[in-house]
Amino acid sequence: MKSILAYADKQSLFPGQEIEFKVSTENIEEYDLKIVRLKEPSVGVGDDFPDYEPIEMDSELPKTMKGRKQDTPFGSYGIVENKHLFKNANNENIIINGYIYPTLIKDEISTIFAITNNDSSRHYKLSLNNDGFQISSEDIEPIKLENSIIKDNRWYFIEMHLDLQKGTGNLSVSGANATQRIKEIELNNTYDFQFNKDSLSEYDTIVLAASLDKSLPVNNFPENCFNGKIDNFSVLTPKSNSNTREDFEPILKLDGAANDMSKQELVDAINGSNAKLINFPTRAVTGINWDGKTTSFHVDPEAYSAVHFHEDDLYDSSWETDFKFKVPKSWASGVYAAYLRSDKDDREYYVPFILRASKGNEKKCAFLVSTTTYAAYANMNLRVHAQFNELIHGRLTVTDYTDWYMVNYPELGLSCYDIHRDGSVVYYSSMKRPVTNFRPTGRIYKMCMDLLIIAWLERSGIEYDVIADEDLHREGYESIKDYTTVITSSHPEYYSANMLDSLDELVNNSGRLMYLGGNGFFWVTGYHDEYPGIVEVRRNGKFFAWSSYDCDDPFLSFTGEQGGTWGSAGRHPEKLAGVGFVLQGFDTCEGYRRSKDSYDDRVKFIFDGIDDEVIGDFGILQGGAAGYEMDNYNVRNGSPQHGLVLASSENHSNLYEMLEVKVESYLDFHTQIDKARIRADIVFFETPSGGAVFSVGSIAWCGSFSVNNYDNNIKKLSDNVLHRFMDPTLFQYPE
Repeated sequence: MKSILAYADKQSLFPGQEIEFKVSTENIEEYDLKIVRLKEPSVGVGDDFPDYEPIEMDSELPKTMKGRKQDTPFGSYGIVENKHLFKNANNENIIINGYIYPTLIKDEISTIFAITNNDSSRHYKLSLNNDGFQISSEDIEPIKLENSIIKDNRWYFIEMHLDLQKGTGNLSVSGANATQRIKEIELNNTYDFQFNKDSLSEYDTIVLAASLDKSLPVNNFPENCFNGKIDNFSVLTPKSNSNTREDFEPILKLDGAANDMSKQELVDAINGSNAKLINFPTRAVTGINWDGKTTSFHVDPEAYSAVHFHEDDLYDSSWETDFKFKVPKSWASGVYAAYLRSDKDDREYYVPFILRASKGNEKKCAFLVSTTTYAAYANMNLRVHAQFNELIHGRLTVTDYTDWYMVNYPELGLSCYDIHRDGSVVYYSSMKRPVTNFRPTGRIYKMCMDLLIIAWLERSGIEYDVIADEDLHREGYESIKDYTTVITSSHPEYYSANMLDSLDELVNNSGRLMYLGGNGFFWVTGYHDEYPGIVEVRRNGKFFAWSSYDCDDPFLSFTGEQGGTWGSAGRHPEKLAGVGFVLQGFDTCEGYRRSKDSYDDRVKFIFDGIDDEVIGDFGILQGGAAGYEMDNYNVRNGSPQHGLVLASSENHSNLYEMLEVKVESYLDFHTQIDKARIRADIVFFETPSGGAVFSVGSIAWCGSFSVNNYDNNIKKLSDNVLHRFMDPTLFQYPE
């Protein structure tokens, strides 16, 4: 296959800072390189679409780069490295034990743990496949301990005794499912084996859940990854010359409850030989001590001390840097990209980045780019694999070769909408890898929709800056306090508490918020304090069939918050934006019909120059400004009593009824759905501080801006709101 894939070390930066790009090509000898500014997406041709004209920026980068293939260390594991690891082992005699919970036993070997020397040339490994356990060393043929009783999703206690002085060993395996209430014949077997005599002084590394080749100078590539949980892993040695089991004491004991669940290491409670966790295996999951009495690791940390490893975990592709670029200090804030293309091979790839305004040079309007939501959706395999795609869209799925990279290169990893190969839910998703749906081309969704807002801003007469979600999260209100107006993206679905707090503070300090999308401020989302570009989402059984599997570990490891919707945590989107998510439908979009409220003097400025009773009954996204995913006004959930519902959509297709997404949780109880309530609402309200909020309740809104060469009522209405919001005159709070 021919391909160009790439990513950057960051998604946003200031002028004068440097960004690094990592590129991998296959069957492409060289590619052209440009840095471009993106002011619109490439979504179609004609009077209803913006002309796609990326602006090539001056740079000293080479115009052409040689292609090369870079490999990805794919799959998670734990590693203990200490040259004195076995210093306290007596008589070359150790016991290694712990609890395992396999989740995908296969025909292929999966390594549970390995003891190796510093370059992996010598090792002892315990592995598992459908035939049973296997013990291997570089000096002997693998010892196969056949046992067909081992099953997925069961706890087992394993203990391997190695007497290297004698060259003998044994493995005992027993079921440990009493707390899981599993009633079946329990396994309790012991296997004896022999190997060549050896010395522990040769070994300084323990690898959990994978085999590892440490001979390579750049990356350690995991192999034969184990899918499942490991808990209470220990190494023991006899106190003296005794070989009696009772005389063994631990020299290493990994305690998954001994440190903050966000930490990417397991604490060794004996000698401080902590295990580093690579590629973000899942922490804060139920372990051997969980008995169902709590779902919170805050209440019982020992019940959540396990780590769940997956062969398809990925944080960072760990590619070498191909080129670096220092952004000139003179460049304006905006959305830019490294554009890589081979005309000969008809392949291209974009790596977008957000350039912020330098400190002290901020405009008064900021567009907030939804990099949190981009991360949650990054490389959404569901788009090409899900059996229900055509059903929910009411049409055939359209893809291009970039979409199919996810199929051909599984090492690109998964999104928070996917499940791991073992069937468990994906909690973590990262931008530190090639992200095939983070681009200005392809489906009219996410970044393409957001660039339609950029294209509108370019024609609004208002100067603007751009800022990324992660900037808002890390810096809080300080990152937006100098802006009079903040404009959201089309789909700001995933939000951290700090991001919500920052927007609350904005509107409580006379700031203005334009929420130009739908399904916003919805899922509780965590960022890691130490590792950039990765988000955590746990749905706590909400809305999706596959998320019912995460009900026993709903608390985020990164932040300790309970996962799920912000509404279930008491922070309904309506309290911030006046509207909240109710339903979705992907076949057609409709227009809005104006309400009596739209003629109120408080909002005369919004409809200045607009006489139409129906607005937005057109658009490049399925034909209208209202649809795809929709929000409406709901006082019960916190919409302000004084808010004005200016217009509501109508006549949506029955696909919106099919895709209620537990709409009864947001509409009135469990009654039959009233079609009149299947709608998007446009809402406006003032805040006591003199600020204001304008919300459109629809992802599809910005798909109407460009229709008829930007001469339409959605463009006009949005301009009216923006220009008044940029006026520093305070809004009057209604009595």
